[in-house]
Amino acid sequence: MDAPFLSILLSTLVGLSVVYAVYLFLSNYSEAVGEARAHAVESGDSSLAELYINISPSTFFALRVLLGVIAFFACAPIGGVGLAAVAALLAFFAPAIQLNRLKAQRSRKVETQLVDALELLGNSLKSGLTLPHAVEVVVKEFPPPMRQEFARVLA
Repeated sequence: MDAPFLSILLSTLVGLSVVYAVYLFLSNYSEAVGEARAHAVESGDSSLAELYINISPSTFFALRVLLGVIAFFACAPIGGVGLAAVAALLAFFAPAIQLNRLKAQRSRKVETQLVDALELLGNSLKSGLTLPHAVEVVVKEFPPPMRQEFARVLA
């Protein structure tokens, strides 16, 4: 066999291998992105509802992706592709981290207000109020998040 023929054959095989590898990567990547999106929407659904944030989880995920894309294109001219990729990842995960912080902060507030709210509820019941009226007193007297939780009970 001639050397040029072997070189063309080898180049063709390498090219086909690269195309196939890219195809496998993209097909697996699209499945991974779909799974990540589904997981983010499922977990974001309860977190957003608990915090009384009126954004759908799919919209929240789309905003996170948009922030990542904006960060990538804003940092690419400044620091190159590596810095842009890091900035995009940080921008994508920052809203989820903030959401978790807000959730933990709300839980701490509920824990600190719960004892006082239950004490007021008990005193209201002792003074002769019915349970719905006692819960109304707690809703009127307390700031969020305790107000929101007892308003949910009242509803």
